[in-house]
Amino acid sequence: MNRSVPDNVMRILREEVNYGCPYPSCGQPILMWHHFDPPWNEENHHRPEGMIALCPEHHRYADGGHYTKAQLRKWKLNPNDLPYIKQYIPWTWESFVYEIGTSYASPSSYVQVNTEKILSAKRDPNTSVFNIAPWLISLSLVDENGHTIAKIKDNYLISDNSSSIIEISYHGKNVIIKDKSETNSLELNVIQISQKELMSYLEKKYLEAFKNQTIKLLDGTIMKEVDNIEKKNQFVNDLFETLVRYINSDNKLNILDINGKINTKTYSLNYTKNEVEFPNQMKFYSQWGFSECTVINPFYHYN
Repeated sequence: MNRSVPDNVMRILREEVNYGCPYPSCGQPILMWHHFDPPWNEENHHRPEGMIALCPEHHRYADGGHYTKAQLRKWKLNPNDLPYIKQYIPWTWESFVYEIGTSYASPSSYVQVNTEKILSAKRDPNTSVFNIAPWLISLSLVDENGHTIAKIKDNYLISDNSSSIIEISYHGKNVIIKDKSETNSLELNVIQISQKELMSYLEKKYLEAFKNQTIKLLDGTIMKEVDNIEKKNQFVNDLFETLVRYINSDNKLNILDINGKINTKTYSLNYTKNEVEFPNQMKFYSQWGFSECTVINPFYHYN
């Protein structure tokens, strides 16, 4: 049997501990899966009644035999009361780029609806790495009425636990935020690529998709059609030359890949297709692009 826990079992284990570690007064939302009745080395299984979700620290202690089966069962039945979750995500990047659908954008880009920025980043004024202040990420997930149910504010994930579902991977490279109905959701994936790997990554991402279709690229406020392979190759080469400017001191490019969809009574935002739609049937598409390492995105700025 594969050691990877099935999605439906992880969902059950998260729900029963209120999406936070059930060790008394812990509540951390980064969870791992502990097999205790019976242990994995006695029987390979993924039965949720014999498993418990624990944070990495308490999972390590459980593996060391510090907790009895009776204690673990008690924590499963009586988890911490967690009205909200607050968790720091250690994204201390000296540089990065956004990846949304087939588009890239610099950290100075932002998504704003009306007067509220729902995706943005800023330099940390209090710390620096090699004299370069790291970037802090902020974004929000709203329900159908436009009320914020979860947000990341300067790398701190804050969630109303009664109305949202939070999943954070052990290494902090994957964060999933959903409302309880799973109508609105955001998934953030951190991709780290060396300069040597970058060109093949872009070729695989773009050239296959370009084979049988014309693409439209946003250049300022002008949509340009790219309809032949030479232009498409040039596009990939130009994008490579732009992205390498954001490679960090370890010769890696940090990419924050954002997927998801937000539906409210006033607008719909699709992060996968770079699309915003409003009730008056106005629809905007955007190919985020670079201009001297700074992006101004007129289609995602509304007043």
